[in-house]
Amino acid sequence: MIPAEDQVMQLWDKYDLPEGKRRHVKLVANVARLLATKLKINEPLLTAGALLHDIDKNVPKLPGERHPDAGVRILQEEGMGEVASLVKTHPLHA
Repeated sequence: MIPAEDQVMQLWDKYDLPEGKRRHVKLVANVARLLATKLKINEPLLTAGALLHDIDKNVPKLPGERHPDAGVRILQEEGMGEVASLVKTHPLHA
C-alpha cells in the first residue's frame, strides 16, 4: 500500500515523529516530487518513501536493530512493503 498524505500524518503521530524531523521529511518529499516528475517515476511511492524514511527516529529499536531497519520493520507491519523497500536503501549513517 502507498499511503495518502493524511495516512502519513497519522503514522507520524502514532510513532511520535518529532516536529523537526517532520519538517525535514517534508523538504525531502519536495525534492522527491521534483525528481519523480523529471525522471518520470512513481511519484506517490517516492513521495511516501521520502515522508516516511525517518519514521523510526523516536521508536525504541529491537536488539541489534539500526536505522533504517527499524523503519523498514514498522512500514512492513503497517502493510507498506513497497514503501519499506525504498526506506531500506536509506543510508545507515543517517
